[in-house]
Amino acid sequence: MAETTADVLRAAAGPDLFRLNAFRVTGLPTVADHRAIRQRRQQVVAAMSMGADVDRIPSDVDAEEVRAAFDRLLGDPRYRLVDELFWLWDVPGSDCGCPSSLHSEHDKAAIAHGMALDQEFSKLDPPGSDRADLDRLWSEAARLWDGVIRRNATWDHMRHRVGKLGDRRLDETVIDELRAGLPAALLRPLVTLAVASDNPQPLARCVHGWTGRAELAGDMLAEAAVPLYETIDAGVRKTRELLDDGDLDAAIENTRGLPMTLLRLRALLPPDEFRRTANACEVVAIAYNNCANRVFETCGPLDDRYDDLLNDAEALAINPQTRATTR
Repeated sequence: MAETTADVLRAAAGPDLFRLNAFRVTGLPTVADHRAIRQRRQQVVAAMSMGADVDRIPSDVDAEEVRAAFDRLLGDPRYRLVDELFWLWDVPGSDCGCPSSLHSEHDKAAIAHGMALDQEFSKLDPPGSDRADLDRLWSEAARLWDGVIRRNATWDHMRHRVGKLGDRRLDETVIDELRAGLPAALLRPLVTLAVASDNPQPLARCVHGWTGRAELAGDMLAEAAVPLYETIDAGVRKTRELLDDGDLDAAIENTRGLPMTLLRLRALLPPDEFRRTANACEVVAIAYNNCANRVFETCGPLDDRYDDLLNDAEALAINPQTRATTR
């Protein structure tokens, strides 16, 4: 198998982690064997081809997503294991012998996490009280998952499932890789939403506050925010090139477009905690300062843009020396 288990987890861990879970989409329990899956697929495909409704198929998925879910359950067994990990364990027919509390705790974690993702999508910019409720739901999901991950019984359950599947492509290393990769997989949908959001601060706060994973959260946000850093670097280079070419108006317009990206970076990765964000603030402040200097040289200090650019440079700067020099 060319893909690693880490690749499989990463592929599954998007904002649709729960919505497109193969067991949710197909309406099958996580203990379904291959025979039950094939029978269910035959029934569902036949009904859908005639335009009929099918029981236990969610209304928010289409025929292509349903076919893909069946393919995942009958294909690479690691994809099935990942979907089991994120779906319900307290189902009829389970014979794993787990402690009575384990399945309940696991399912509460999965349900809270799925609800948080669903509500994040349905309330694109929740008002204050709704945001607070959603933050509490994220916090609860993080707390519950942390407890599940730490229980050895969780991984004994997964070993039991590997044995029940009886697939020669699965061995003990799969369990070790799932255990190592699960924390990042749980955080990844939230990280993805935070980086893509026009108002990333509430989501970033949830990422940074994920129970027991502060360092991992910071690393994942920093990795996901690389395109934003690159946008800042490219914009600053563009300002420098325009100033070198003598196109002052274009340089100022380009520079004034940078703070929007910088604000998103500061919300995701605060400059007092992340050096790369602090450096980004500095280079943008210097770009403003350079534009102001060029205004002074070509138009004089009475040009309104001179004071405006210097004020913006001082406001953006993090380093006290840069602020003092600008002032």
